[in-house]
Amino acid sequence: MIFISNLIGKFFFIGNSPYMPGTVASFFGLLLWMVIPYNLYIRLLIIICTWLIGHYCIQAIIKNHEEADPPSIVIDEVVGIWISCLFIHDNIVLSCLAFILFRYFDIMKPSFLYHAQRLKGSWGIMLDDVLAGFLTSVIIIF
Repeated sequence: MIFISNLIGKFFFIGNSPYMPGTVASFFGLLLWMVIPYNLYIRLLIIICTWLIGHYCIQAIIKNHEEADPPSIVIDEVVGIWISCLFIHDNIVLSCLAFILFRYFDIMKPSFLYHAQRLKGSWGIMLDDVLAGFLTSVIIIF
């Protein structure tokens, strides 16, 4: 079970990257997202399922980890970038802008994003990236 949790929570072990694992995972998550055919309902279903499965995988990983939010857990970044690009259809420029904005919000954690990460356990790990994704998506839409 822990292998599967690590596989998903670390997004196929991309989270083990020694250099900027969150950015690397966001980039590969974006590449994967771009090959998924555009269908809003399918994309929503993918995001929701990944969010829920990721939540439980994160719980399993942090049980056996000393850090509260290990940098190797990157499934939250993947879900966040997918939310950021939810309404983008075949537009490389908007996808790159979404990537840059999402990484900015995820790293800088303005206002409510900072407070969301203070929740305990997998909720705090996942929620700040989900909210950063929503914020990015709203900016991209408008």
